Amino acid sequence: MRNHSTSWLSKNKTMIDDYCNLNLPIDYDLYWLIGYVLLAFIGLFYALLGYRWWRFTMFVTSFSLGSLLLYIILSTQPTMTESQLIGVSCSIATLFGLIGALLQYVGLFINGFCFGLTLSITTFIILDIKNRANGITTSFWLPIGLILLLGLICAIITLRFQKIMLIITSSCLAGVCQTLVLDYFLQSSVLLHFIHKRLLFESTSTLCIRHWIIAFILPIIMLFGIVIQFSCTGKNYDHRDSWQRGM
Repeated sequence: MRNHSTSWLSKNKTMIDDYCNLNLPIDYDLYWLIGYVLLAFIGLFYALLGYRWWRFTMFVTSFSLGSLLLYIILSTQPTMTESQLIGVSCSIATLFGLIGALLQYVGLFINGFCFGLTLSITTFIILDIKNRANGITTSFWLPIGLILLLGLICAIITLRFQKIMLIITSSCLAGVCQTLVLDYFLQSSVLLHFIHKRLLFESTSTLCIRHWIIAFILPIIMLFGIVIQFSCTGKNYDHRDSWQRGM
């Protein structure tokens, strides 16, 4: 019995070590590689010019949210291939992007909702990890309630305090983009898969220190974007003065 326990502990320790060791991926899929490089540039744009080019920010945010929702909905159709799913989702989401860019309050609402969505997912993951550590089962309604509550609150606040929230929102999205990029290139999207599985309440391994280090890139990039836009690119500029003119 003792030998069996020792063997089990040794096996699990080996699995944990393999999971926590920083083994950089050596093979990248070409299409995903191009997509994540593009995402890195989008994150850089969000951090530096997210407020200054606010129309384009609203387009990209509305397009991204629309394509994600459409992809999730269409993925339930077993007859569609991966390329068809992406093509149809992006084609229809272009309309969402144009609506968000041309209708000011729609774009502001979507940007604020995306900020609330990021906060709600972060809050859920933290509470879920705490509950699992204490042996408590996380409620199925917790992520749904957080997304609706924080999403609507942040959207309404964005409509009221437009400049401040556009800068904060674009900086937050910059952090999300760069975190996803580093997560893919350094650890094959371990964080993304972890969040996806926990939102579906599937079993996952515990996050290691290196995973948390990459996760902390988000607030660092967010703070960097806020400082740059308030002190430089967004200084002495008000999007409401240029509403009738274009970017």
